Amino acid sequence: YGMAREAFELVLADSPNHPGALKGMADLYFRSGQYPEGLNAVSKVLQLNTYDAEVNFMAGNLYRAVGDYTNAKESFGWAARSVGYRSAAYTQISEIALLEKNYDSAQIYATRAISYNDANTSALQVLALTARKRGDKQEAEKHLSRLLEIDPLHHFANLEKWFLRSSTNTWSSFIDLIQNEFAQQTILELAISYHNRGFKDEAVTLLEQARFKKENPLLLLWLSYLLEDKDALSAIGAIPPDFIFPYRRETIPVLQWTVEQGDDWKFVYYLALNLWGKGRNAEAIRLMESLGNEPDYGPFYISRVSLNKDLGTTNIENDIQRYFELDTNLWQGWLYVIQYYQSNNMWDRSYGLSQEAMKRFPNNFNVEITHARSLLFTGQHNDAAELLRSSKVLPSEHSRFSRQFYEWALIKKGLDHMKRSEYSDAVVALIKSKEWPENLGLGRPYDPDERLQDYLLGVSYERLGQKADSEAAYRVVMDYTGEHPDSNLLRTYLGYIVLMTKGESEAAASIEKIIDSRKSVESQWVSAIITSDIKKIKDLERSHSNLFQNFELKLLKEIIEIIS
Repeated sequence: YGMAREAFELVLADSPNHPGALKGMADLYFRSGQYPEGLNAVSKVLQLNTYDAEVNFMAGNLYRAVGDYTNAKESFGWAARSVGYRSAAYTQISEIALLEKNYDSAQIYATRAISYNDANTSALQVLALTARKRGDKQEAEKHLSRLLEIDPLHHFANLEKWFLRSSTNTWSSFIDLIQNEFAQQTILELAISYHNRGFKDEAVTLLEQARFKKENPLLLLWLSYLLEDKDALSAIGAIPPDFIFPYRRETIPVLQWTVEQGDDWKFVYYLALNLWGKGRNAEAIRLMESLGNEPDYGPFYISRVSLNKDLGTTNIENDIQRYFELDTNLWQGWLYVIQYYQSNNMWDRSYGLSQEAMKRFPNNFNVEITHARSLLFTGQHNDAAELLRSSKVLPSEHSRFSRQFYEWALIKKGLDHMKRSEYSDAVVALIKSKEWPENLGLGRPYDPDERLQDYLLGVSYERLGQKADSEAAYRVVMDYTGEHPDSNLLRTYLGYIVLMTKGESEAAASIEKIIDSRKSVESQWVSAIITSDIKKIKDLERSHSNLFQNFELKLLKEIIEIIS
């Protein structure tokens, strides 16, 4: 979303009334809870085209969010003129009618919404609510049965059955079906849906009834907000903030109220997290900075480090130190600090910390993978390969690096052998780098890019006098480059070298154009290598201190030195 906002802002800087960019910004403003800014954006588009259904639908949502129901209904009315938005717009009008306690109107518009989409679950919910409010239990049951026909696990339908009957059995039928890992979030989502439709009593009842062994501060803060019970905040502030990640736009005003009424740092922290989650980073960091060193909770300081890093602030050493003063038992915190130093090219610091983390958290594959990277960038590639060879990596987000580091470590080993003219040993290391050990948690893809190894194998075989093997390796590089000219810029450059060497100048020229068309610093560096522009090479390396954070680029530089 941040990148989308930057792109839209660039367009608007050049063309302030660009409809597409204004619509995009309005969407982003709605998502982040910045409703007045969103209305300002859509109003500009509507001045250009009053009848734009999409923009009117956006405007309706924004007006509804600020409580301007008259303009919201008018906007949704214009949106309903389009078949594409009709069912959704009528649903929104029916929900506004619920907020206004006009149950007859709610029923009329929800029925219209269903006539254009008979599986409109939101409209069916409105019909069930209006029927219950009018005391027509049979009608309510009919709509709930239809909801369960569409979605047998529909939590709202099962909860409404409890509101209809208020028996122990119906509560169990509802609560026992919530088997996901975030049951409390399901409860909160339902409570917010009632609140958004003007059913405050039901939201309160649900939050009071659905108590868990481990209390969630967000649910309790919502309950306090709905009841306007500021006296409960002190007890809520005493609950540890572990694994509390507010992210909904609807929760922002709740937390703003909490901060105004209470004096616990955790409430400010929660609000900052919520704003951060909605891309309102500047507001979030102001709140975090206002807390100074008051929080006695390690993850707070990691959060502030992370947010400051996103904002380009470098003065964060004090927060890292404060984190380690408070909490040294979370491997996730250690990993974040180590990766922070790695991303800033501070390899000695990262190595020292990752070495200590290895002692504190033995057999933790996440720590092992991170330590392997520290080893790679401090010249200890043989140790990195040995570490990864013995690791037991489970498939996960972090595991995608395990095989990559293993490959790089063995390629670097092969390069070292080549520098010493030990070409037979280089061949062994390079062939081994093509393996996909099962313990690294990743399966071999159908057609992996092995041009880096194959190029070095071609050079090694050539210097061993094994011409046929050398030609075969070079052929693999050329064929893969021809089939995948846009993949992996650095390995594509090796394809360019082979094509030039083999006299395939036309094919090489097309590859050079592809490399030139890229805008990254790496592509500029490779283009400068191709044109032997020494000044540009040095300028790029001097002005981009993190250029060789890409280990593959480090390898490529060594390869160029070997073959030149």
